[in-house]
Amino acid sequence: MQRRDFLHASLGLALAGPALSRHAPLEANLSATIRDYYAPLAAAHDVSGVLRIERDGKIAEATFGYADWSRRTPLRSDTRFPCGSIAKSMVAAVLARGVADGWLDTRADVARYLPEYRHGVGMTVDAVMRHVAGLPRDVPPGERAAFNAAGLVGWLDQHPPDNVGVAAYSNVGYELLGLVAERVRKQSFARLVQSQVFAPLGMRHSAFESHSVVAGCAQPHEPGPPPAEVRPAADEYLSTGGQLFASVEDLARWGRAVHAGKITAPARGDGTRDGISARKIRGRDAWWIQGSVTGAGANVVSFPGTDVLIVCAFNLASYPQFNSDSVLAALAFGEDPGTAPTRPVATPLGDAHRELAGEYQLPGLGRVRIHEQDGEMRLTVVGPEWSYYLMPASEGRLVLRKFNYTFAARRDA
Repeated sequence: MQRRDFLHASLGLALAGPALSRHAPLEANLSATIRDYYAPLAAAHDVSGVLRIERDGKIAEATFGYADWSRRTPLRSDTRFPCGSIAKSMVAAVLARGVADGWLDTRADVARYLPEYRHGVGMTVDAVMRHVAGLPRDVPPGERAAFNAAGLVGWLDQHPPDNVGVAAYSNVGYELLGLVAERVRKQSFARLVQSQVFAPLGMRHSAFESHSVVAGCAQPHEPGPPPAEVRPAADEYLSTGGQLFASVEDLARWGRAVHAGKITAPARGDGTRDGISARKIRGRDAWWIQGSVTGAGANVVSFPGTDVLIVCAFNLASYPQFNSDSVLAALAFGEDPGTAPTRPVATPLGDAHRELAGEYQLPGLGRVRIHEQDGEMRLTVVGPEWSYYLMPASEGRLVLRKFNYTFAARRDA
């Protein structure tokens, strides 16, 4: 086996190590603690999803919001959520199985498997897996029509690799890897992952689909203006290979496989292991698997040397989604997570808010533009053109609820 084979060929066997029963009793006190922490955020319509802690053979779980806010459809543990980049760990699992079974060589050029891709000569499968092949992160909004017309390889032919050897996260790269697997195995990637990941692990509420929303799944939402406070997320571009939809229960099964040591990989300089990251959470070593799409996402976290597993899935892209790992880890280990951060009360849009229009450099997001659009203030990330609603608050402040950032004028500057 090559060094990048991180999914053991024994995936279909019973998992070793700490494993929690699907029918483990509910840990009532911890479930109540989760609900108490998030209740103020839920009351303000800032959290929607399912949050779970597995500990000591028991499950603690709390659910907030709705699968579809417009219809008030309930969320459940078997509700499927769009999971974004968690799919990368499963793409890598299928490829690793290919290495074990002899149908894939990660040291080989992509051109061996996709000879029509003219930039695939000298670009190894391993380089694409490690995000150092110089491929774009995504298809820019203005290129989507051209992409749809040309297809993945045709579009990539018109966009030569850039900064080869430099780590640059690429969603397009993992779509290319999925196409490699499809070409060699002569079947869809959805069928490959079903037979090699979902079925062996008993993941009965998971699928790869080519649609932005699958019937019966949690509908993605974004923060919006009062009185609803939430709105359906704007449709985003989807890869031709589809995206992952999975329930919290199934994500827990995937997390248990990681936790039990069935999924291993050599860490890279950035700590990433093909969609699985080694990091510290509240000072503890953790395996962290995360993914997001516009308006939804999921996290799976396990802690080596313990039997603690955290799984949470959201269908409202507001700030509680992005610190849930730390909060749930604190609760799981009996620590104080602190007080749930709340946001200011919304006020009508006024001239003081409009005065904040302009371009700024924002840590973590880069160059951003604040502007008025359709009677509300928006923040747009320059380049990818990601756009977010800004909530007007008192004293001329604007609040980016996705990350709970507040923008205000420095009147003395």
